[in-house]
Formats: sequence, structure tokens, C-alpha cells
Amino acid sequence: MKATELQREIFRDIVIERRRQDAIHGESSIIERNPLGFENFAILGEEVGEVGKALLDSNFSKFPVTSREELGRELVQVAAVAVAWLEKLMENPQ
Repeated sequence: MKATELQREIFRDIVIERRRQDAIHGESSIIERNPLGFENFAILGEEVGEVGKALLDSNFSKFPVTSREELGRELVQVAAVAVAWLEKLMENPQ
């Protein structure tokens, strides 16, 4: 697969995850209205923590419980939260 095709697949997955987040939390409400708010970092950090847990589960469990697909899903969630935060920053440039 060419890098550009792979990137399109990754970005498609991120957009799908953003739509899923909006469906669950309401449009863009996963990130606080204030794009400079600490809460946004906490939400992103929680998602990064899930990546760390998946890696720990995979590397230190007697029976690896995390697949590459699961890790990929967690990373897409991190990217989608970062995109949501960027959306808020760009919507409110002041």
C-alpha cells in the first residue's frame, strides 16, 4: 500500500471516530467550549493512557490481550480527540 493510500485510510478512520464521538457526546462537546481549558488536556491524556494500558497489557501479560488492531483503534481515538481540540481552537481564534 502506498503511503498516501495508507494515510487516506488512517484519516478516514479518524473522521469516522470523530463522528462516533459527536454521536455519543453531542457535536464537538467531547472538548470543552474553551479551547484553552485544562479539561481538554485531561480528555486527551485519558485517551493516551488507554494506549499505554493496551501496551502494558500486551507486553506484560502472560497471554497478550492487545492486538495491533486494538492498539490502532486506541491511537485513532487519540488522534480524533486531538482533532476535536484543534477544531475548537480554529472555531474560536481569539
